[in-house]
Amino acid sequence: MKEIRFHPHALYKMGEREISADDVIEALQHPDEVVPVKRGRICALKRRGDYWLKVIVEEGRRQALVITTYVTRRR
Repeated sequence: MKEIRFHPHALYKMGEREISADDVIEALQHPDEVVPVKRGRICALKRRGDYWLKVIVEEGRRQALVITTYVTRRR
């Protein structure tokens, strides 16, 4: 498993949106779906009842850098 690091923006938004680091790590380690997004980033999606946790990540060879994360009803 790659080292998971958090961009300062991600940490700020996680605090603002009340998303725990454990939830983000769970979504990255056991996603329900992974889709490519712009600029070589991926979005790991994890279903949480009626909602989806979305984690936007930039993957390098040795680490995964979490850029941002949010919860939405839309997949």
